[in-house]
Amino acid sequence: MAFQMLALPEPPSVPESAWYALSAVAIVMFYAFYISLAPNKTERIKIYIAPFAGLLALWVFTVAMEGVPSNILPPALAFMLPAFVLACVGHRKEMRATWKRQATEGQEGNAPSAAITLQLFLALAAFGALGIWFVM
Repeated sequence: MAFQMLALPEPPSVPESAWYALSAVAIVMFYAFYISLAPNKTERIKIYIAPFAGLLALWVFTVAMEGVPSNILPPALAFMLPAFVLACVGHRKEMRATWKRQATEGQEGNAPSAAITLQLFLALAAFGALGIWFVM
């Protein structure tokens, strides 16, 4: 009985073509935000590859797990990439400085601040929950 009171309403029906369009917009937003932060060509290449590597990982997940439909890929990408953008909004200077230090000195001791880490966690949790609501 208690679980019935917590039931969420059905998400709005979104056509598959709209998910592809939203995914394309999400990729453009991701590139627009992160390319300007990349300190060198190697890091820019990593940024260009990141959305497609994420999509490939999600595709492998759907293939490996029986019963998981591959039609979750466009909505997952449409929610995942904006979460990474919103995770760093307001921290551009710090991100650029940290990324530059990491590129020159290496990863050791150059972790993002607690504020960025918390914002990343909250953005991924919120967008992940919203994405799961749309695809389940």
